Amino acid sequence: MVAIAFTALYVSVTTFHYEYKPFSALDAMTREVLQKIFLDNWLAHPATTLFVTHDVDEAISLGQKIIVMPSNQKDALEMIDNHTVFKMNHQDKRDSNEFFEQTKRIRRVMQEKW
Repeated sequence: MVAIAFTALYVSVTTFHYEYKPFSALDAMTREVLQKIFLDNWLAHPATTLFVTHDVDEAISLGQKIIVMPSNQKDALEMIDNHTVFKMNHQDKRDSNEFFEQTKRIRRVMQEKW
């Protein structure tokens, strides 16, 4: 199984947040609203945050760096830069060409890691 971890990397010296699939049990609309609230709060109070998710769109929407974890522990992790999408206005991300291209790139990496 391939899992995706992503980080918001404006480092705060004393703060680290670890979130394990925090929005996974929500319907799509509620999840997107809460993701925006999380991101707005994070932008106001930056801290190093590690999310673990199986949702490619969530990783792209919220992460500066995306780590694709392989199914085999012997294989290397794949770290993908996501700064272009991360810097976009949240409401514009999902409809952008950059988001679509990043989705394709991550899915290709996931297929290779299986």
